Amino acid sequence: MEELRGKPAVELKDINDSRDRICVSQSMGIPVIELTELSEAVTAHATKAAFKLRRFKSYTSAITVFIHTDSFRQAEPQYHKSQSIKLPYSTADTSTLVSYASFALKAIFKKGFKYKKAGVIFEELSLHDDMQQLELLSENLPLNISSKTLVIDDDK
Repeated sequence: MEELRGKPAVELKDINDSRDRICVSQSMGIPVIELTELSEAVTAHATKAAFKLRRFKSYTSAITVFIHTDSFRQAEPQYHKSQSIKLPYSTADTSTLVSYASFALKAIFKKGFKYKKAGVIFEELSLHDDMQQLELLSENLPLNISSKTLVIDDDK
């Protein structure tokens, strides 16, 4: 009824507004049983999520990786697991995020299951302009993005 009076009932958010998290996941066409195949999917998801992160001029300090079997196939063994990692510093660097995602995947992967879905979630996002607490003796410059990552972004 409000819409007929010119008042929107559902508030639309601008796609460029800041976000709480970024999730990239996809169901696989055929069940996956090998870690290498699942790792390729998680790497692709982390790479895509990192690109989105930089597009929104944001950084993440936490990453979650999840894997699922097909819950509609009740006759097959079921397994649903996720692993969250708090990063030592905020980053938007693809190679760093892929490394952590791969580590998390290896921690939760179990042989003998037919995986149907995998995904990556970046949480605890912060904007480039936000303050950042660095370690006093650290030589890392966490908010720097590697030249390899910048080259990948230029290709898109």
